[in-house]
Amino acid sequence: MSEGQIQEYRKYLSYEVHQLTSYITLYRTLHERKNDRIEEMNMAPAFFGIAIDAIYVSIILWTSNLFSPRSERGFLNFLTMIENNIGIFSKKSVMKRKNIAKDDLLFRRGQWKALSVKEISGFKDEISENLILRKFEHRRDKFYAHFDKKYFFNRKRLSEDAPLTWNELDEIKSLASRIFNKCSTAFDGTHQEFEVININDVNGLLDIVKEYREELDAKIQSHT
Repeated sequence: MSEGQIQEYRKYLSYEVHQLTSYITLYRTLHERKNDRIEEMNMAPAFFGIAIDAIYVSIILWTSNLFSPRSERGFLNFLTMIENNIGIFSKKSVMKRKNIAKDDLLFRRGQWKALSVKEISGFKDEISENLILRKFEHRRDKFYAHFDKKYFFNRKRLSEDAPLTWNELDEIKSLASRIFNKCSTAFDGTHQEFEVININDVNGLLDIVKEYREELDAKIQSHT
């Protein structure tokens, strides 16, 4: 595989990691805003209810897309590709690719760190042994990709058999970001932040609806 192909793979993988991060962040934000903006959400319950459910399904599917051993493209395939082309991730290759010297800031500031076959193997083991990812796979296989009769008539049982917490969702975000950036940094020193910068758009929208609702309530009260 050429350096160009690795770069292209990284570009598309980066996009999908950002998608998963965005889904999880938005899902959590909407749930948290129920604490102080539930009245505003109830002005359009069909939208917010369906949107929250749809985002959750996306989280389940995208986690599987990125980490499942059955996924033809994703972290396990990406790591195998790196393993088979580990020479492209050496310091010598980085210097040649970026046309820089040994004392370049990339190396002096610690932005670049070598990636070993042992580390790659460790990432693979971490993914295959991750109990949280097994819960995602269970939910996907038994309900979100195929309706299992065990859960079709008893939806609560899915949460009992494969419970997921907010911390576990955050751990999946962290796992994806950590593996991606370790590989990306070893390739050319590029580190990417996957935080959703414009998440405050949602908060701003709910605040606007709150102001509108309060103004509407005030007008109604003034005419009674």
